[in-house]
Amino acid sequence: DSTRSDVVNTSTTTSTGITASTYPPLPSSTTPVSSSGLLHTHPQQTMTKEEVLKKLGDDKQLERERALIALEKQVLPTLADDEIYDELIPYFVEQGRDDSLTWQVRCGAVLGLVTVVKYTSVKYVYGKDDDASRQTANTEKIKKSEVAMVETGINAVGRSELRERQAGAQLLGELSKRHIINVWELCGDQLLDSIDASFALDAEQRSFESEKAVKEQSGLSKAGTQLLHDTEGWRNLTTSLGAVKSILEASGPTVVFEENVKVRLLPLALRAREHTNRFVREVSLFVLTALIASADKYDRLHSVAMSETDSLLLFFADRVVVSIATGLDDNWSQVRFAACVCVRELMTRVDEQHRSKFYPLLVPRMCLNRHYVAEGVRLYSQTTWKLVMGDQGRNVLQSIIDKVVEYYILQTEAENHAVREASCYALSELAMKLPDENRVIPHLHAMLAALVNCFKDESWPVRDCACTASSQIVSRFCAMNSPGLAACEPAIPEFYLLWVAHLADNIPSVRANSARSLAMVAAVFPPDYKYCGIERIVEDCRKYLRSVHHQPRDSVRYAQTDDTHFGAAHKIARDHDPALHENQPMYSCGSLAAKSGVGTGAQSPGGGSGTRSPSYISQKFRRGGGCMDHGFSRTTQPWEETDGALRLWGALSSIGATPAGHQSNGTESQHAASATANVVVHANHVHDGGYYCSLLLPDVVDVANMNVEFAHAPYLLETLWRELATAASALPKDSVIEYLPKLLPSLLASEKCGNQLTEASAKSASMKLRVKVGFGEWKAAMSKIELSKS
Repeated sequence: DSTRSDVVNTSTTTSTGITASTYPPLPSSTTPVSSSGLLHTHPQQTMTKEEVLKKLGDDKQLERERALIALEKQVLPTLADDEIYDELIPYFVEQGRDDSLTWQVRCGAVLGLVTVVKYTSVKYVYGKDDDASRQTANTEKIKKSEVAMVETGINAVGRSELRERQAGAQLLGELSKRHIINVWELCGDQLLDSIDASFALDAEQRSFESEKAVKEQSGLSKAGTQLLHDTEGWRNLTTSLGAVKSILEASGPTVVFEENVKVRLLPLALRAREHTNRFVREVSLFVLTALIASADKYDRLHSVAMSETDSLLLFFADRVVVSIATGLDDNWSQVRFAACVCVRELMTRVDEQHRSKFYPLLVPRMCLNRHYVAEGVRLYSQTTWKLVMGDQGRNVLQSIIDKVVEYYILQTEAENHAVREASCYALSELAMKLPDENRVIPHLHAMLAALVNCFKDESWPVRDCACTASSQIVSRFCAMNSPGLAACEPAIPEFYLLWVAHLADNIPSVRANSARSLAMVAAVFPPDYKYCGIERIVEDCRKYLRSVHHQPRDSVRYAQTDDTHFGAAHKIARDHDPALHENQPMYSCGSLAAKSGVGTGAQSPGGGSGTRSPSYISQKFRRGGGCMDHGFSRTTQPWEETDGALRLWGALSSIGATPAGHQSNGTESQHAASATANVVVHANHVHDGGYYCSLLLPDVVDVANMNVEFAHAPYLLETLWRELATAASALPKDSVIEYLPKLLPSLLASEKCGNQLTEASAKSASMKLRVKVGFGEWKAAMSKIELSKS
């Protein structure tokens, strides 16, 4: 994890403007790799010492890498100690410092020193040399060589070429691991001076570049340093911080107590954490991580008590905790990951007694990042939570629930759509998993208000999460006779409109989750509950099922004499229509939002027009970070409304037992309570989903026999047969037998329509229906169809 700060800076821009990676391709399982991590990209070739030294300065990256492998595998094992320390190292030191040479030659020399240091560390320093007298005799020579190599490394860190700076930082880190000389003592102040100077130089340079851009271009919407992207290089600031990080990781306990670390390095690292450039912010967090780990090791080595006055770890912890918290909120996933690494080091090293004071600031952020969209951040945070909290996570959240809810609600307004999405997950988790509902109920109003705003978001993943989260909260706290109902009920009317509206969303997963959400809340309210009882839901579902009959036909524009089933020919013609695919707006990845322009608002469901914008959908568009925030929504198609209604029909079939006064498959149950204006909802409100689905069966049959001359007909029929297979077991047998002859023609045609998913869904529905009605009824229905054809 600590090497990530170097990885992000491994590309450089050539004179042609093309970004080229400085690292070789990833190795396969059969690709040999040297101990230095370089690839054997071809069968190893024998090279002489002179050839290796020449190839180390080659203009081609691949040749330099091959030379480093040959140096390690072929040259160094053949050299005597005196040749290494008296000839090879001085040669590399001289080459690395020579300003008249090209950067490739200097960089190759520094990397050569890195290879030599690794080789000699294994042979001498770590005790793998059998000749102890030789090891002792070489000590003074090694120290003298290392001082020269440190000077070469610090010289390389100050160069203009990125790869040369990285090589210098790597050399300083490798020398620190040997613990023969105090590398920080030799070059620490120089690195700190370089970091300090870089802040001023970069600010001055960026101001100059921005002023130049303003003069060269007119009509710019930004001014000053805003014109420059935050990923632009900042001279050697990143690599100098990286060199400091490498030294601290290798020899931190021996230098962390130094005055220049406390007085100079710590303030510079905290300042870098607030830097505009994300790479600088990332590496600064790794420096803070190294400081925390080094301070803890120092305390343990010297048996320092964990106290505010004595502990070096607590000294650093108190000063870096705010910067860590800010990093956990960063808009860039790499920076957020670096902060996750840092917070794990802090929370696992500080004892439970002292880390509890950090809970209000860090725990809400640690918990939310467990749901962050970036997989590295999410998985790392989940593991950190287990390491730090064990089985006490819920109790800790309950103890600081005010701070947690406040933070979650604040993050629902974040610029990054991924953060807003994670906030919806976190709010739902908080409401559903905390054992004491009474600690959650006082916050329900604010939590639901935040979810309403997220439900109107431009980013569909945020709407999707808000949809599920809101239904989970309402179903839990309205299913019990508690103050939770009073807290939730004011928001239910607006949520119901949003759940129904999103049945017609452009995104299939949003339609599916909206259907499941409506079924979930229908199960906990009386059937005639005025806000979201199942009777109202059924009526709205019926309206949406009929929307497809208003779907415009593609056959008017794409008439074909050789038409096939279910709009296949129309789709082919539509896909090749230049009018639909030329001079059209560009759309962002993962969304139906255009890359520029002004938002038009969410679309209204129902009626099949797909053009209304209801008043309950916010017209305020939140534009921010992320590839899905653009404030656009394309017009809802009538077939999408019907698709959502079919998903809702299938979801309703999973609901409980028979309501009073109705028969279904020979069973009957009484409705537990009558609905009133101020109804008290109990958990035992159960309804027979099969009965209510049977009320909609005629409309479902009409959908099956719709006009299929539009491009998306196969997708709609796929949904129809999939949901019919789901609902078949709950539907009354008599109803299925009654409508089976009307369903079979379309069902049999779908089994051979040419769309594999539709065919699979139709065959599954056929099997379920055959089991439901029995072989005799199925055969009779098939005979009727055969007779009608003849």
